[in-house]
Amino acid sequence: MHVPRYRQSSKDIQQPRFLEIYNIIFDISSKLKPTITRQQQLCMRMPHDLDSALEGQSLTSQDCGNRHSAEEGCITRSDIWFDDGNLVLQAENTQFKVHKSILAIHSHVFTDMFALPQPDGSATADGCHVVQVPDRATDWQNLLSLLYYNLERFRVMTTIPGTFLASVIRLGEKYGFMAARDRCMKCAKERFMTKLVDWDGLYSDSMARNPWNVDEKWYDAPGVFALINLCEELGITALLPVAYYVTIELQSLETIIMGSQLEDGTLVKLAPSSQLTLLRGRETILEATHCHPFGWLTGRKVIPCSSCSNPANCMEQRSAMLEKYSPELRKSVFYALEEWNSTISCRLCAACIAAAKEDFEKGRRVIWDNLPTYFGLPSWSELKDF
Repeated sequence: MHVPRYRQSSKDIQQPRFLEIYNIIFDISSKLKPTITRQQQLCMRMPHDLDSALEGQSLTSQDCGNRHSAEEGCITRSDIWFDDGNLVLQAENTQFKVHKSILAIHSHVFTDMFALPQPDGSATADGCHVVQVPDRATDWQNLLSLLYYNLERFRVMTTIPGTFLASVIRLGEKYGFMAARDRCMKCAKERFMTKLVDWDGLYSDSMARNPWNVDEKWYDAPGVFALINLCEELGITALLPVAYYVTIELQSLETIIMGSQLEDGTLVKLAPSSQLTLLRGRETILEATHCHPFGWLTGRKVIPCSSCSNPANCMEQRSAMLEKYSPELRKSVFYALEEWNSTISCRLCAACIAAAKEDFEKGRRVIWDNLPTYFGLPSWSELKDF
């Protein structure tokens, strides 16, 4: 069966008995002793809400200097460090020197916070108050880079990493950076759409502009995993069906179970419950593909059709195609939402090709309409957005 190169992946999951394999791998991985980095240890000692950070509990530059020899690299300055800034944000062991006015313009949470008097004895760095936030430094790096280098970042990056979108949406929701959150949410919706016509249009446009490169970057494992984790965390269920689908379409069983690393070595991993959701959904979709879009080939009495010009030949060709393609349909979920490909039916008469295509399109619509339910989610109309 012909597979367009812009959606074909050598990582298609082909192993049998997925849930049994999953249980074995998960049992092994759950027994591995996790390694806690110094950065994580520092983060554990930090306050867990913004209010406590304002009560003078943050590390000061002097504290860091006194401990520098014992804990090398305790505090790191981000490249987002403005000499004329008047506030230092600290996430994990990274500090950002920024402007109160910029934060206040974009966030109602910071607007309200700056209206409060500063507590006596607040930590300082480079002459500015330090506010610690209990978030990942990478998330703040991404959000602040968007706030300060807005147009430049979005013009330079042909595609925006899913990890970047997840960072901004998470902090935007938490701290009230609504415009930044909504802008990145719009980008996420463009790749995790809720309508079949948008799914088809995405790939048609991608082929015209830049074959394969667009979705390879959009749907890389760390980015999709980060967005899945975010959507599950915030209850944004509307994006999950396609996010789940592209994961089982493009990622191997090993990657789904063990996670995927970013360039800096950070491991992005799905929750065990999400992994099971993906594997169960995959099995259901494979069965549905056999029954619906390719039902004209595997089961329903569509070929030969009532207007067939050569019933004997079309029946023989259908049997030959079934023998050739049926095993493939059991291996990859790619075929569930593949658009009609005339090469699979080219040896049928014209009337039977038309009948097969009509049946295929109806079955493909069934797959899309039921995509959320294959992963244990409500119907499309019941899924939630912000």
